[in-house]
Amino acid sequence: MRVLVATAAIAGTCVLAGCSKQPPTTTEMYSVVVGEKTDLYEVVGRNELKLAANVKVKAVQGPGGSDSGMLVLRANGTTGGYMACSCPPGCSGTCKAANDNPDHASCSGGCSNSEGVGVSCEMYGPLPGPPKDPLTIKLVHR
Repeated sequence: MRVLVATAAIAGTCVLAGCSKQPPTTTEMYSVVVGEKTDLYEVVGRNELKLAANVKVKAVQGPGGSDSGMLVLRANGTTGGYMACSCPPGCSGTCKAANDNPDHASCSGGCSNSEGVGVSCEMYGPLPGPPKDPLTIKLVHR
């Protein structure tokens, strides 16, 4: 009976006080570092990974929309991390995850700065696993 009364009191307080759902927390992802190496890949460019043997990449939802994120998959199919493709800060455009070469994964697309000069897409990450909500990711340039 006490538990029922306490639960009703808390629910009533939230209704009267106007409790709202908390906003999702934002996860920060940093731009990759050229030369960084793990057992799954080596960063060979600001927008390209050289994959280890039997490692694959699958394009998924990312902060820039459909196919702007990528899951790095180990040889046994488990997730080895999550990367995202996006334009550098101050630029606009569309970037997508691409893996048309089985040994490399990259970010493709086009971006332009405020003067209209074309710049390459960049890769951000890694996160240990895929985010629950890719739209809450904040991309930070190093």
